[in-house]
Amino acid sequence: MLINFTFSNFRSFRDKAEFSMIAGKGLLDRATLQRMPGFRSMNVLPISAIFGGNASGKSNFVKALYHLQQMVLSGKIETDTFKLDSVLCNAPSTFVVCALADERVWEYTLSVNNKEIEEESLIYVKDKKEVQVFYRTRDTFSIDKSVDIPQDGRKKLELIGESLAPSSIFLHSVQTYRIAGIDSVMFPIYDWFQNTLCIVSADSRRAALGVDLIRRLELYSDALSNADTGIDELKLTKVNIEQLDISSDELEKFKQSEAKVIFNKEDSTLVLIKAEDGIHAYRCLSMHHDDNGNEVPFLFTDESDGTRRLLHLLPTLIDYEVKPRVYVVDELDRSLHTNLSRYLVEQQLKIARTEARNRQQLIFTTHDVMLMDQTLLRRDEMWAVERGRDKGSHLISFEDFIEIRKDKDIRRSYLTGHMGGLPRLAQ
Repeated sequence: MLINFTFSNFRSFRDKAEFSMIAGKGLLDRATLQRMPGFRSMNVLPISAIFGGNASGKSNFVKALYHLQQMVLSGKIETDTFKLDSVLCNAPSTFVVCALADERVWEYTLSVNNKEIEEESLIYVKDKKEVQVFYRTRDTFSIDKSVDIPQDGRKKLELIGESLAPSSIFLHSVQTYRIAGIDSVMFPIYDWFQNTLCIVSADSRRAALGVDLIRRLELYSDALSNADTGIDELKLTKVNIEQLDISSDELEKFKQSEAKVIFNKEDSTLVLIKAEDGIHAYRCLSMHHDDNGNEVPFLFTDESDGTRRLLHLLPTLIDYEVKPRVYVVDELDRSLHTNLSRYLVEQQLKIARTEARNRQQLIFTTHDVMLMDQTLLRRDEMWAVERGRDKGSHLISFEDFIEIRKDKDIRRSYLTGHMGGLPRLAQ
């Protein structure tokens, strides 16, 4: 689970922005909250919605988290600073993630300029005490004496840290070494970035959609039919692989891979499947019925933008396996009717209520103010992004507005400008 995310000097965010998934004192829908191991009085939210006008910085919040994730996984630093300040444009960008992984709370900090790492550190909480796994600056590297790892492993980590290039990320670099005894103090947070954090951009296409379709074809058919898309059923139809625009090099690469591979050609969905007699290709078609009750197959290029968007969101928002994932979706409502957006949010909350320890979270940006409803979301689950007079973006938690009662129309307060996050239009 994501607990906190703090960052500064990134794209439109000039000053430090602090985002929290820690639940406040509100009593609404407490059945959806997740308990923190080792913290009796602390609960974590399953969902958060971030509202704001165009160019306010909503997408830059998502990009900040994605930027940190990609630096950790690639080991390469890259900067994208606030460019409207002559000093800050050459200053470091700083990112801090606090997350729950492997039953521990971790805090990872990375501060980088355009050439090197200014600071990198990792802390975890054990028995309510903070243990600093490592701390690194441009000139120093250290491992806390209280870190429970073998002496030989400690020496190897120190050697790596002290010899590492200034532009190389230690958390990434250490994954390439097989050092006995360090798994529990180094790998869980890296695995969280790699396998738990799932970021979906506004124009994202789900790369593994075809594999999901094979496994859950009936479930996807039901979901699209229930969403009033006009689709009655999804079907996989076999096609001649020789007629597809797939090179021999791609086919050979697929043969050498371990499992199924999906080729997404923009809006049509092709699935390649290995079998004993060779490789078979399938195309997923959406089935409609004409006025005589006959089935009429549609390619996905024939479907609306909203239907295609929904299809690619389904693996994320209706995860039937209920994995402990953190889904971050930019523009959840893109091309979707407001009732459908609400339905997807309600499905996430339903999972949180029925699966007591699933630890699945959804964080999304949206323009849809109809989701700004205290019968749907808690006040601490709603945020706004506003571009200030300093031209920088600012995160605002609705929890900070203590005068807003649980029975008040929060949407009206927002639209009248009492809570920020609205575009300032010329009169």
